[in-house]
Amino acid sequence: MNGKASVPSRVFFVHRSHATKQKPVSTPTRATERGTSWSDADRIRDVDAIKLVVAAIEETQRNRNADRFMQLLSPDAVWVTAFGKRLTGWDEINGFTQKVLPSALGDQFATCEVVHITFLGDGAAAVNVHQRPVDKQGAPIKSEAEGRPLYIMTREAGKWTIAIGQGTKLQPESIDAQSKEIASK
Repeated sequence: MNGKASVPSRVFFVHRSHATKQKPVSTPTRATERGTSWSDADRIRDVDAIKLVVAAIEETQRNRNADRFMQLLSPDAVWVTAFGKRLTGWDEINGFTQKVLPSALGDQFATCEVVHITFLGDGAAAVNVHQRPVDKQGAPIKSEAEGRPLYIMTREAGKWTIAIGQGTKLQPESIDAQSKEIASK
């Protein structure tokens, strides 16, 4: 050993039920700079815990359980809906969620799959999710846009919660148009 601490990867790609570590980044993460080091086992535990929170989001939406959903958020969370409405703090998010989640979605539900996690520090992660609209039986609802939420999650006292949630509807036509415009420059 050369006396230098190894710099573990801060990016995990998540495919279905397992996590794979990307090559270590060449610059230290903020957590490593603060003297904290992560083991692969710690990161795998974090990935598993984060995936459990996202699975709980899916479950709370399926069961229309606003109270359980609110337990997944940090007290000072910020939530931006898929349509751009910003909700700040637990009370405002709770007021909105108690009205919308139990009744406004009808027979529409969603599956949620973690597809990418970037650890921003020892107790913070950016989590990309694919959200697919489904009916009561779990069949895809092709007329509804998929979601691509981004959650900034934090860990306090060993528990991961959502500090920031950004809902985004997938817009493939807009993505294609933008890609073509960029490619033509």
